Amino acid sequence: MQVVFSRRHQVMLVVGLLLFTWGGLFTEAGALLLNFVTIIFFFRLAIIIHESGHLFFAKLMGGVPLRMELGTGYDVFIQKFFNIPIVLKSKFDRGLAYYIFKNPSKSKQIIATSGGFIFNFLMAGMAYYIFGLSFNPPYNPAFDFIFTNSVSALFTFFPGEYNKRKTDGLRIFHILSNKEKLNYQADETIKFFRAINFHEQKNYQKALVLYKELFSSENYGNSSRLHGSDCYFKTGNTTMSFKYLQDLQNLIKPEKKILHLYLYNHLAWHYLLSGQTDKAHAYAGMSHQIDDTNVYASAIYGISLIETGKYLQGIKLLNKNINLSYYHSDIFIQVLYLMYASSRLKPRLQKNKYEKYIQKHRPKFTAYYEERIYNRIIPKIQTLS
Repeated sequence: MQVVFSRRHQVMLVVGLLLFTWGGLFTEAGALLLNFVTIIFFFRLAIIIHESGHLFFAKLMGGVPLRMELGTGYDVFIQKFFNIPIVLKSKFDRGLAYYIFKNPSKSKQIIATSGGFIFNFLMAGMAYYIFGLSFNPPYNPAFDFIFTNSVSALFTFFPGEYNKRKTDGLRIFHILSNKEKLNYQADETIKFFRAINFHEQKNYQKALVLYKELFSSENYGNSSRLHGSDCYFKTGNTTMSFKYLQDLQNLIKPEKKILHLYLYNHLAWHYLLSGQTDKAHAYAGMSHQIDDTNVYASAIYGISLIETGKYLQGIKLLNKNINLSYYHSDIFIQVLYLMYASSRLKPRLQKNKYEKYIQKHRPKFTAYYEERIYNRIIPKIQTLS
């Protein structure tokens, strides 16, 4: 819930309602707060509407909807809707819709790409038809809904780039000018996303079978090896996991920065578990250098800082990265290290908060590396108590 509507926004909503109902001079201040919170909520709803539009029109044109991702960062919630995985991530700031055409054409791609802003325009138009467009009273949720969907539609309609991602308008321009590739392998894509679904469900053996079938794929071979390595790692087969990573060092092209980020990230985890702190810190630094906003790169780099005795730097980096309102295996490991680092410092920084999280979520973890790190860090913390 807090990813969609954070505690801070909940507090602002309550304060806004109190001020708005108080009346008099407080009404305007309350309306300002209420409009702000409502716009934040409706912008996130507009993202869902937008991505649903892509999948709807892809399906309408004979395509295969594969997945919807809401936000960036860690997976917080995964639920299938019409057999399509909907993945809510830890930072709800954008969306992605995945679909594929077995017989692609420019017209199909353009219609599916246009589906997002078409849905946003439709929702804004329907709300305008039903409620009109009035600035009175000072708090008007209908106006906020029309505004957010209109902004979302217009922002994605015009050609451009945002955070290294093309807008729908730019993608349409590239499709028309033949800059967007259409001749991808639909069967390989469907198989890869099926493997991802098994992976997320922790059905690692089924995921591995599919990943291995894609090793020779030009489009998905390296990604499948990387994911396959993670499956082996999480089931305790570190030998096979490390072998895949060694193979990838010779296979991934220099320009594939994101694959290098995750390769270095995985290598850092391997060296961390084997006690080779210096190598872990080196690879974690290389991963973090590629993209210092990536939560996975920041996590392993922050942990490696703590392992090398740079406690305050590690705490600062990890605290940017975590949200204690939900469980994720990587967050659990980060909290362990935060508790350890805070125990090394005087006064001990927020140690009780971390202890509560560990006690609450200790029974939930299943991956082998969580147990390994827990059994290594907890005794160190106990010796400091």
